[in-house]
Amino acid sequence: MNQPSSLDNRRRQILEALQDRPGGATRQELQVLARLQDLDEQAVRRLLAQLVAQGAARVTGQTKARLYFLATPRSVGAPVDYQRTFLEAYQPDATRYLDQAARDRLAGPGGPWPEGRTGPARRRIMADLAWDSLRLEGGACSRAEVQRLVEGGETPAPRAPRELQMLLNHKAAVEFLLDPDQAIAVDPTTVCNLSALLNENLLADPMDEGRLRARECAVPGSAYRPPAAPGVIAADFRQILDSARGITDPFEQAFFLLVQLSYLQPFSGANGATARLAANIPLLHRRGTPLLFLEVPPDLFAEGLRAVWEQNEVAPLRDLFVGACERTRERCAAEAAPARPDPVRLRYRGEIKAVVRALVLAGESAPEADRRVRAHAQSRLPGEARAGFLAAVEAELASLHDGNFARYQLRPSQFAAWKAKR
Repeated sequence: MNQPSSLDNRRRQILEALQDRPGGATRQELQVLARLQDLDEQAVRRLLAQLVAQGAARVTGQTKARLYFLATPRSVGAPVDYQRTFLEAYQPDATRYLDQAARDRLAGPGGPWPEGRTGPARRRIMADLAWDSLRLEGGACSRAEVQRLVEGGETPAPRAPRELQMLLNHKAAVEFLLDPDQAIAVDPTTVCNLSALLNENLLADPMDEGRLRARECAVPGSAYRPPAAPGVIAADFRQILDSARGITDPFEQAFFLLVQLSYLQPFSGANGATARLAANIPLLHRRGTPLLFLEVPPDLFAEGLRAVWEQNEVAPLRDLFVGACERTRERCAAEAAPARPDPVRLRYRGEIKAVVRALVLAGESAPEADRRVRAHAQSRLPGEARAGFLAAVEAELASLHDGNFARYQLRPSQFAAWKAKR
């Protein structure tokens, strides 16, 4: 008889602890309540993420305010049909999804990328946009893997074919958005081509890539039923883009596109990613920071969408949107400020360089290298320093190139051999 694995037992301990805490618990509290003190912070986070992904637990809030709850089965009630009045009631620059307080908070200078869609910041914007949208679509690639793909064309392996195709599609879509030679605009050509890039090789019929939907579609986990009539889809798609062009405030314009494209579900696939990336068009035209939901858990974002789909209520998604815009602006401003030494990299400078050198010389695959680094951190570092150490090593590896390998005491031949295997 198969015995439950150690990880199964750990997950069961977490669920039992959550059962005793109907008001929710933080990650730190769960580590004690579930008797997981022997695990490091990242291991507990991975267990919690697995439970959330499986639907056994749910999470609310962000960073230090994040709370985990035991999930209750979500029953999908009576079907909720598409309401054309939700779009028809919106009058550009008269109706407002973002109230004055939100618009005031978001008003002001753009971002620290005065070169817009060109220049050295382009690859960073591309990696941020691709990884963030892919993450909300359920992709499992790390930020470092996406960055390596964007900067050097390195595809992560091994990956399931669908996951790899999604990653390549997101890269192509953000390249399209940020290509200075592409006249992107809030128009059918741009949005349809964006959808085609995101759906490449993922639909049963390749002819559906970039074309408006001509059949019914379901929204998993929701009672919402998008329109099925091709005439309604085509007419309301045009009206969404016409109304968006009539909005003068770029943040209102971006949020309107996010809401209404998500609600209409105009394409046969990747509607969420299409809506999120299309919402960036007004912000990129403003030469501002892109729309990133980097600290928003996927299930919390999905709850915001369900409120739009099932109740035509924009407030939950609006709060996520405004918070994401503010955090992205703060993050980019911090990146533009003079850099301050990372205390973890400073304290463990020699050890980080030694680990990176060992990984290069070993020439291991990404999973093997990850296991080696985690084992090193587990055995050699105090618990509070492990997460920062792991992040530092990952960042050093991701930024290793021909112009900096000497600081790891690597010879050109050793670096070339490692690079050839990447």
